[in-house]
Amino acid sequence: MLSFWERESLVTYDVIVVGSGIVGLTTALLYKELHPRKSVLVIERGILPSGASTKNAGFACIGSISELEADLKSESLDAVLEVVEMRKIGLELLKKRVANSNVGFQNEDSYELLFDKDIRLVERIAFWNTHLSPMFKTDVFEMAFEQLPVFGFGDRVKGLIRNNVEGAMDTGKMMRYLTDVALKAGVEIKTGAEVIAVQEFSTFNKIFIFDRSLNTNIEFRSDLLFVCSNGFTKQLFKDIDIRPGRGQVLITQPISQLKIKGIFHFDEGYYYFRNVGDRILFGGGRNKYKEKEETTEIGINNAIIQDLKAHLNSTVLPGTSFKIDMEWAGIMAFGEEKKPIIRQYSDRIFIGVRLGGMGVAIGSLVAKKLVELSESD
Repeated sequence: MLSFWERESLVTYDVIVVGSGIVGLTTALLYKELHPRKSVLVIERGILPSGASTKNAGFACIGSISELEADLKSESLDAVLEVVEMRKIGLELLKKRVANSNVGFQNEDSYELLFDKDIRLVERIAFWNTHLSPMFKTDVFEMAFEQLPVFGFGDRVKGLIRNNVEGAMDTGKMMRYLTDVALKAGVEIKTGAEVIAVQEFSTFNKIFIFDRSLNTNIEFRSDLLFVCSNGFTKQLFKDIDIRPGRGQVLITQPISQLKIKGIFHFDEGYYYFRNVGDRILFGGGRNKYKEKEETTEIGINNAIIQDLKAHLNSTVLPGTSFKIDMEWAGIMAFGEEKKPIIRQYSDRIFIGVRLGGMGVAIGSLVAKKLVELSESD
């Protein structure tokens, strides 16, 4: 139930953005920068972003060799390279956006761990460098077997491939910075506001938001609607090719004399870890439980957490005593293609979703293309 005053002044906007993650905040900010007099509202279902923007590992990645090889089995080389280039451009946009902040973006040493089954990937370094070096102006991949004794990994690790163009950041500070900049620009943000339904009319959109305090839906209106809800998008638009994917993450307590510095991947990118100071942050493993992890329910899968702990004991930190500080999960989005969905859904609705677990890398470019698409209408 709305009052007259609320209906007249507080629920109508020029633009509403659904989702306050990297894509949503950047979309709102870019639109507001182009149209400072337009009213822009960001709606977020959770008190904090509900997807993966603040629940990821903070990797600024373009893809490991094993992941690119896996992509090549289902997509053309041109399609794989197009997505890699989008990640590259997205990272450049993000770095430019946060250049004067304290988000701690660093070009970290990045490595792929090779087990017996992966040694063949060494033979593919030249192939991928041939196709990626013109894009990055340097050789992207190189062997780094000499680093094995430095990190002290378990005996199963037979080799390392270094990636020379990846990095990492503090995504909590990144999202704090984007939020502050958006608010300063005049973007409004409402959290704890779940969008239940969307209706489009000839001159406006209706967006129905569930108000828990009143136990009823509140009707908002906008001229344009940007949907940046990633893994939650299918709840509003059933015809979108999107599958949610829940990612499990844990972080250790500080470890004395930690040898591991940098960012690391293995098993087609399904496992990933990095040091955060003298802690290890470790995530992944959903490939073993894909069907169960195709959910938007935020929760811990204990089987995956135990798998991650087992890898810590046997592969990452063998012989090292450690304790787990925190465990959490975030919701990503995937589909039949790796390329994100950036499209005009209808006259007044634009969708930018399906980031494929690469939101840090690709999110800024998705937002840019989404706003450009709305301007070309």
